[in-house]
Amino acid sequence: MAVAARCCYSITQNVPFTFYLVIFLLSGLTNAQIRYTIPEELENGAVVGDIVRDLGLDLRKLSSRRIRITSDSARRYFNINHKNGKLSVSDRIDRETLCEFSGTCFLNLEVVVENPLEVHNVEVEILDANDNSPQFPRDEYQLEISESAVTGSRFPIEGAQDPDDGSNSVRLYRLSNNDHLALDSNKPVANSKHIELVLKKPFDREHTPSHQFILTAVDGGTPARTGTAKINVHVLDSNDNVPAFDNSVYKVKLLENSPKGALVIKLNATDPDEGTNGEVFYSFSSYTPERIRTMRRVSEDNSTSFLLTVLVRDHGLPPLSSTATINVHVMELPPKLTPDPKRIIRPHSPLLFSNVTLYLIVALSATTFVFLVTIVVLAIVRCHAYCTQPGSCSPCCVSQKRIPEGGTSAGGGGGSLSRGGGGGGGGGQGQPNNNVALRRDLKVEPHYIEVRGNGSMTKTYCYKTCMTATSGSDTFMFYNTGRPHSGTWGSGGYVTSQSGQSQMFVRRLSMPDATAIQ
Repeated sequence: MAVAARCCYSITQNVPFTFYLVIFLLSGLTNAQIRYTIPEELENGAVVGDIVRDLGLDLRKLSSRRIRITSDSARRYFNINHKNGKLSVSDRIDRETLCEFSGTCFLNLEVVVENPLEVHNVEVEILDANDNSPQFPRDEYQLEISESAVTGSRFPIEGAQDPDDGSNSVRLYRLSNNDHLALDSNKPVANSKHIELVLKKPFDREHTPSHQFILTAVDGGTPARTGTAKINVHVLDSNDNVPAFDNSVYKVKLLENSPKGALVIKLNATDPDEGTNGEVFYSFSSYTPERIRTMRRVSEDNSTSFLLTVLVRDHGLPPLSSTATINVHVMELPPKLTPDPKRIIRPHSPLLFSNVTLYLIVALSATTFVFLVTIVVLAIVRCHAYCTQPGSCSPCCVSQKRIPEGGTSAGGGGGSLSRGGGGGGGGGQGQPNNNVALRRDLKVEPHYIEVRGNGSMTKTYCYKTCMTATSGSDTFMFYNTGRPHSGTWGSGGYVTSQSGQSQMFVRRLSMPDATAIQ
């Protein structure tokens, strides 16, 4: 009756009947929505729900009624199994792709069942899964912080982004341990994409000109995912160091008569600051270079010492400076000796040997000659003194004595000489003496026979025999103080000498092959 009434009303109003019929059918066939909730990133074939049962349909008649999903957006991700009536996933569902800028994510499915025609709306909510890690907009951040920055200074930096939603998004930040920077808050600031670094301790560029820190973002998923970024801090220089000399006091010695422009000292001052803050200049009252030189010639009339104060200043703002003291002591020059040109001996000059050298050579030669003569004279005197002593047998005392012409001939007589051998011959009486007489008819005249001493033959006497170069090797002399017995001396001549009661016999013996002495 209600449907008919509506139709009659439509006709009376001249509204097309077909339009009202469509409105009636749609309002009568559309049922309440069904909502399913699933996480993202489910595998293909994962069951979403029993849609046939949830819609109150008969599974046995499902094949004849031709149930299907008509929405194009949902048909890509879901399908209905006609055998069991299950709604399953047919493709990867990425919540961040489907609902990039939305806090919630829904997929609306339009399910159509024919015979009779039914249209059902199914809503599938896609829940977020912790499938993404926090990510910073940059892998590295470059910060420039002046070393003059005070404690508490803040430096903003971009925070990390996490496509995941809710508890799976970024929950906290961590900064690597250091003495200079800290996080203002380790939790993300609401409605802000930045975090702030706070300076705890000023930097010192001269000690460490650059620093590197690691900033980490952590999400709230299970297990938690993290993302990192490097923070490179370049410390800017400030004029916080005073130029300094190597020494506070310098002592310099300067020769008098030093010419104008002579180098007195080279100064060295250093400033560890960078750029113009480290550039220094020297001055007394105006600009002075690092090398200090004399402005005029130093004369003997000047003071013997000078005291200078040098100022060094950098180019920073404000400029910093320091001073050093220089004590300059003027030294006297030693007296200058001018050599006599006449006494200068030049190379290859004939006067290379001076008179002094000649005198030295003559004196040395004379001294050597006198020394040698003295040695010879002393040797002769000593030998002579030794020979004059009684009983001396020194070799230097040998002398040659000539035989006196007067003598006793062979055959006896009263001479001092007697001959033995072939005939006896008694000796004649004569004056006793210590001379030695030799036979004149000896073919070989003894060259040296000496008997020294006076008085009785019982005293000590020295007998010397010297052989000549022509003496035979079979000839030698034999001495005896007694008269030889017959037959004991062999052949040959002998010489006798009477001295008191003693006689000396000199016997020349020859080997068998020697020539007999007549």
